[in-house]
Amino acid sequence: MMSFNQLNNIRRSKNTGMKKMCMIFMLMALATGIKAQNDENTSIRLGQRGAELMEMSSIMHQYVDQQYFSCNMNYDFADSAHQATVLEHATGMFKIHNNLLWNMRDSVESLQGEQYMLVVDHHDSAIYIYPRQPYQKFIDAPLLDSSFNQAFLKDLKLTTAANGNKTLSIYFNPGMQYSQMDLVYNPTTYLLSKISYYYSTVVFGGEKGKEVEKEKEKDNRKGGDEKDKREEKEPQGKTMTGVINMSFSDQKNDAYDLNIFAESNFIYQVGQKFYAQKKYEGYKVIPVM
Repeated sequence: MMSFNQLNNIRRSKNTGMKKMCMIFMLMALATGIKAQNDENTSIRLGQRGAELMEMSSIMHQYVDQQYFSCNMNYDFADSAHQATVLEHATGMFKIHNNLLWNMRDSVESLQGEQYMLVVDHHDSAIYIYPRQPYQKFIDAPLLDSSFNQAFLKDLKLTTAANGNKTLSIYFNPGMQYSQMDLVYNPTTYLLSKISYYYSTVVFGGEKGKEVEKEKEKDNRKGGDEKDKREEKEPQGKTMTGVINMSFSDQKNDAYDLNIFAESNFIYQVGQKFYAQKKYEGYKVIPVM
């Protein structure tokens, strides 16, 4: 389990939206070890959201219970106040089989296998090994876990658009990675067409800012709670509420080769030590346990 200080370091990291998604991938699962900052009225408030909780459960089961599921995805990062202006764009693909998950986002490949969760950064030639999580992360929060919901959910709101699609807005307590998550879905099939994640971030401009973001991202992936000695030298960025809009297309239930979920595609273990497979010779293997 990642420590609270390590998680806070990741939360405070000054990365832009799309690169930050590589780390956000696991944060909500790890957050279950954090003391919640909920108020005493949480149970009462959620108790009045029966319809919203039922819709949330139906959406989650649509993906958790899948034997075979795949889809293409588009990721757009923007200032939540100016969402029409896309600051970063990326494409990706998801595959799900029960509690296993494989995902490709540009040059970052990640999977939850039978033993571990791996994040493979092909651009930086690095393989990060994390403890396996108790749920696959098509949606970045264990929303079927009632104890998680009681501890970390602030409120829920359900709205219906003119085209009949519904949006379930989930609001999180202060201190969580996200402040809000919007699930846009078909109320008949409960298939998602879009997820929006809102969170506080800092955006830098220029090449120097990009270099700082890249170095801090590497530090965050390695874990640890040492103070970044470069902090005073960093350029000042713009603080804003960023939003990552993930839209889904080509959702299928066709069978495919389950070998895609095998950790052994990337690593092997001798004793307590991990090594990269020959195909990934030269990649750094970094356990973050």
